[in-house]
Amino acid sequence: MKKLKISEDSPTSLVRDFTIFINYLEKNKITLTKTKQYLRGKDLFKLNHLMTNIVKDVTSRTPQERYPQLHLFYCLSLAGKLYKKEFKGKTKILLKPTENLKKYRELTITEKYFFIFESFWVDADWRELQGGTFAKADVYTVTPVMKFLSQSYAGQKIELKDTVHGELRRMMWDWEYYLLYFELFGFWQVVIDETATKRLSSKRAVFAEILIPTKFGIEMAKILKEERHLERWNLPYREAMGEWNVVPGSPICEIEQDPIDELMRIFGTEGFINAAEKEEIEEPEVEEWQEEEFLEPLKELFDEGELQKTISKGQSKGFIEGNYIFKVSLARGLWRKIKISSTHTLLDLHQIIQNAFDFNNDHLYAFFMTGQPWTEPKFTAPQDYDGIPVNEVQIGELGLEEGQQILYLFDYGDEWRFNVRLEKLNTQEKKVVEAEMIEKKGESPEQYPEYL
Repeated sequence: MKKLKISEDSPTSLVRDFTIFINYLEKNKITLTKTKQYLRGKDLFKLNHLMTNIVKDVTSRTPQERYPQLHLFYCLSLAGKLYKKEFKGKTKILLKPTENLKKYRELTITEKYFFIFESFWVDADWRELQGGTFAKADVYTVTPVMKFLSQSYAGQKIELKDTVHGELRRMMWDWEYYLLYFELFGFWQVVIDETATKRLSSKRAVFAEILIPTKFGIEMAKILKEERHLERWNLPYREAMGEWNVVPGSPICEIEQDPIDELMRIFGTEGFINAAEKEEIEEPEVEEWQEEEFLEPLKELFDEGELQKTISKGQSKGFIEGNYIFKVSLARGLWRKIKISSTHTLLDLHQIIQNAFDFNNDHLYAFFMTGQPWTEPKFTAPQDYDGIPVNEVQIGELGLEEGQQILYLFDYGDEWRFNVRLEKLNTQEKKVVEAEMIEKKGESPEQYPEYL
């Protein structure tokens, strides 16, 4: 097979445009929006006119999701840890470069492309990346689409409207922005279905009428479909499935916990299954697996030495020792300050918040790390099967920075929303043994007020 080549403009202008993007962030003082913590309209408007493909009909007030390419670049710059958010005061959020940015500039063009692609495939949250009308990202459809692509030929016009490709069209109906993302990565050219787009009257609607695979995309798909299944390699997807500190590519545990045993574990009740019966239960077969870097099978597509290195993003969250002081606010003038150590869990934080506000601890709850409800990553009550259990995560594992705000939502019905802001991280003092409330303001509200 003839080896593939990557330049600033081949297979697309991805590397060149991304370089322009990160240079702009570095040269300008970037302040993020307060709600979604995205780029502001004025910066997006300027950046848009620096890109190869300019989004039309936008103004300096157009939100980030209306710019598919810029939305992708922003998310990847954070997922790849080239930039990080810096929290200043109560509301100001800045975007700051990291040491990885300098390392990125030292990569070859091919290595830059694959650093961006690895950030996309492994580190980025595909639900956040999807900015289209339906805002869905069905990760499980990616491998079948890669399989179909690998069996195509370069330049083939794949008509998604005809009956021959009906199944493919159904799988890709919700892809929307991902149609554009894979085009940007050079997998195919896409002809937009203008009729379907206009029917929804949405500026964010994107549907495909024709896909034209490239040689580059076909060769990439052959490897991805066999050796880099997205379900196993994408970390945010696996965290959403309830796994924590996952090694990319490792086997997915598909054995579900027996509900009765799980309830007994939570409430400390003796099991209903005796020891003899448990011995008869067959142990699941463990898949043989050896950790491998993401790039390894892709190196064969290029000349020897062309694709050698990438930048470590530190898949483990790292552990920050010390005492954490959180200001937990329920309303203006109603807050509690809590001191808790890095070795305490989020379950401990939940319990001290409950005690501090005199609540009954009788409902499900979750911590949302973005500060916004029903977003990922989230950590949930042990009784809740949707999320990472709070008793499995220590405070020091979360990578929190001073000023960062997370959301503690208690009771999925009434939705009591507590803003949890990290006010101080003391890394030198002796860790507290028990979490404690150290300051308070305002009287605790009635959890179940009586209504006339």
